[in-house]
Amino acid sequence: QAVFWTMFLFTLGFRGWAPLLIYPFALLQGYVYKRTGSLLYIITIHLTLDAVLFLVLVHAYYPASLPIFITG
Repeated sequence: QAVFWTMFLFTLGFRGWAPLLIYPFALLQGYVYKRTGSLLYIITIHLTLDAVLFLVLVHAYYPASLPIFITG
């Protein structure tokens, strides 16, 4: 499933180094689900990562609005 999810996101435009991060993340989610059997944990992990990525994108375009990241 991790391979198919990575291939799907690659076709959507996640190029460059993104597949190198997507594949281990998908494996991690599968591992967490196998160990816990709880979909709530998977949703929580995924939404937390989405929130961090959203803040990174906002900071990239508007650095003064989110001075929470250390940039040089």
